[in-house]
Amino acid sequence: MYPQGLTVPLALPSVMLPAPFETAYWAVPECRLADNDHLLQTDSDDCRILIVDDDPAVLARVAKMAHRLGFHSTMAFDAVDALYYLTRQSYRVVIANDEMRSIDGYQLALRIKRKYSGTAVIIMTQCHTGAISEPVAPGDIIDGWLLRPFDLKTMRKQIDRVGRQRVIP
Repeated sequence: MYPQGLTVPLALPSVMLPAPFETAYWAVPECRLADNDHLLQTDSDDCRILIVDDDPAVLARVAKMAHRLGFHSTMAFDAVDALYYLTRQSYRVVIANDEMRSIDGYQLALRIKRKYSGTAVIIMTQCHTGAISEPVAPGDIIDGWLLRPFDLKTMRKQIDRVGRQRVIP
């Protein structure tokens, strides 16, 4: 997707975060895409979460929330990056946006479940639960939902719930 060694500057605007973050500001420094591999080295499989979103601000916010909850998170900027990271490391949970440019969160979840059945998938969406169709109801390929905006308590609850349901292949 990107030439090897391409330097991608990422500067995020100031963002407002839900409590307890209130007004937290941060920026992602310039980095090489290949440099993200060091993020894959963590102590425990039960603490690893892969976060997938093509919006850098949302990606950084959710990663910060996961860190606050005590999880080691890896950020993937699209489904292709996510699938690459899954080949390199196992994750307890993948949290993915439902609407991404190349492969959406549902297609990504289907690919993950086919190859990494022990990994739980949580989809972030702005849909109201009544608008979610039956074929992608939790339990089929999607293990849980995070309806935006969500807070730390909701995120923790979903991760704990899907983590208990996880079956190791």
